[in-house]
Amino acid sequence: EQVVILPNPVELPSKIPERTSCKQIKLVFVGEIGKRKGVFDLIRAFASLSPEQKTCSELLLAGDGEVEQACQLVQSLDLGDHIKVLGGIDSAQRDALLAKANIFILPSYNEGLPMALLEAMGWGLPVITTPVGGIPELVIHGDNGLLVKPGQIPDLSMAMQTLINDQGLRLSLGSSARASVAHLNVKNYLSSLLNIYGSVLKSQATAP
Repeated sequence: EQVVILPNPVELPSKIPERTSCKQIKLVFVGEIGKRKGVFDLIRAFASLSPEQKTCSELLLAGDGEVEQACQLVQSLDLGDHIKVLGGIDSAQRDALLAKANIFILPSYNEGLPMALLEAMGWGLPVITTPVGGIPELVIHGDNGLLVKPGQIPDLSMAMQTLINDQGLRLSLGSSARASVAHLNVKNYLSSLLNIYGSVLKSQATAP
């Protein structure tokens, strides 16, 4: 018997923003807001940035879940001017958010191969994420993203500082991220699926 594994397909945007002239660096999280996705770690890591880095950046959190708790943490750390908790968004709002983003962050404690990460890479974004689940199969540290261990808030903050300060690295990692998921586009997925079905039908037709 043969088993064929097809990874999740991703719809790639036809045009990627240049992101070469940014007055404010936008760091974006998309997913379920809560501990498992590392959102509270992310808020605390942002709090550890220098005043200068906070002034030139903004953290946008999009998704359902523990939205009220996230808002309370933001307020308790006096970060209301720098962090926006957007709550749930639809696919069009997600695409608009990723289009204006500069960095995508997903500091999860456990994952499979998250669609949010694939979509962000498809938008040519450098990613900061964790080496859990299927993520290390796709994200290579220093090549198409930065990897930090789950729960390591100082390391997460340092990775954020690195990308905020280095536009060249942001653009390089983002370009590599886009190339890394190019083979996962929907057209290739459908073509592979049709080939598999065709192969199965052919083998059944020739079976004794």
